[in-house]
Amino acid sequence: MAAFVLIIGITGAGLSTIFPIVLIAPWLIADYRGTPRNIHSTSSRVLIIGALVFAFGTVFLEERPPALMVFSQAFQACILPAVAVPMYILINKKQLMGENKASVKLNLGLVAVILFSLLTTWFAIAEFI
Repeated sequence: MAAFVLIIGITGAGLSTIFPIVLIAPWLIADYRGTPRNIHSTSSRVLIIGALVFAFGTVFLEERPPALMVFSQAFQACILPAVAVPMYILINKKQLMGENKASVKLNLGLVAVILFSLLTTWFAIAEFI
């Protein structure tokens, strides 16, 4: 009975987390393209369905749910470099930022964030290699 309650609790936590997360990719791509956020567009639906199939497909892996949760939390460390590097590139584009282009001080801070994020990503991934 306790194992059943644990599995139901983990599944509930997973479901409550999946739905906000699957919206992130379509919103980020819409922001990057400069298009309005449209959840009903074909590209958004493909991304959302792909993410849901991937998330629910983990049920068929021969791994215990707590191990999958640990892996997913460790994988989240990979998100920071994926956000910080494009941010560094975009904030330094003169044609995009105009006179608000990043200063040397801000660039040094962003480089420090990128290096730290790569280090934490390495430690997160190294545990699974």
